[in-house]
Amino acid sequence: MKLSIFTILLSTLVGGTALAGETAVFPVNVTNVAPGEGEAIGVLFSQAYADASGAQVLSPSATRTIVESASSPVAAAQALAVDEYIVIDAVRLTTKIKLSAARFDNTGKLIHRAEMTALSLDDVENVADRLAAALYHRQSPEQTRTLDTITETEGEEPNKLFSDKVFGPKLQFTVMLASGAKIDPTLSALFDMRFEGESYFLEFGIGIMVPTNAWQSGNQLIRYYGGVISELGANYYFINDDISVYAGGGILPRLMGGTNMDVGVQLAVYAQGGAMFFRSSSTRLYTDFRVAQNLLPFQSRSWSSTVVREYFPTELTLSVGIGW
Repeated sequence: MKLSIFTILLSTLVGGTALAGETAVFPVNVTNVAPGEGEAIGVLFSQAYADASGAQVLSPSATRTIVESASSPVAAAQALAVDEYIVIDAVRLTTKIKLSAARFDNTGKLIHRAEMTALSLDDVENVADRLAAALYHRQSPEQTRTLDTITETEGEEPNKLFSDKVFGPKLQFTVMLASGAKIDPTLSALFDMRFEGESYFLEFGIGIMVPTNAWQSGNQLIRYYGGVISELGANYYFINDDISVYAGGGILPRLMGGTNMDVGVQLAVYAQGGAMFFRSSSTRLYTDFRVAQNLLPFQSRSWSSTVVREYFPTELTLSVGIGW
């Protein structure tokens, strides 16, 4: 049907104000989906595309009259005086809803197309966010996934994308700084356990620490220590994304021994900062840098006398870990 005189007058009089915009979202084409549900999908997508693009977006309620009266989508876009328009198809398959969205310029040229499946109507909000970002950035929906927009389908087994437990090995290299003493660097291997929430994680670990090269040159003694170590800490994520930066601190209870010293309990406190990679995956990689201060003294006797000296080493540690 060609545009009616009334529609042309309406678009001329109102199009420059209420209907003018950069992008128009046309009413959703529904199959086996209730009209009210289709309207809800259109509203959610319009809001999501406005957030993704930062542009003015006309919702289906604002475009419906002209779209239904126009002879073609291109004619409707030109009557609405928009640069681009978006066509959405929603098809219900038993319980799942398949959404297909296509972005066109006002001449009808396809700019980008993307599709996803919502497990339920409640899942449409995340799907709309993903599809809107995919259309605007011209990416696949997989590339626009964030921790906040993982769909119910993606979160099901076996494709588990979010894990609140990250268990695995962690390796550490530590350099000790102590006044009046040279202390050998150490390597540590731990079994690390991270219990994760949306913006934080608690960390528990247990392992062993060994010196890298304990040796004596002339009269200068290179001291060393090692033993069974553990750690308890809490960390906060500054961003909630697939790669998240964090900072935190905790305590390091340990059973240590070393150069001319008895084995005994030691305690240190630490602060650290790091980054967690692939948070939307069940396999994680992380690295952090830590500064720890021993609170209890290391007592060491000289090789040539019975004089006892006390040291409170500061430890600088680089850690790398992997977890599942």
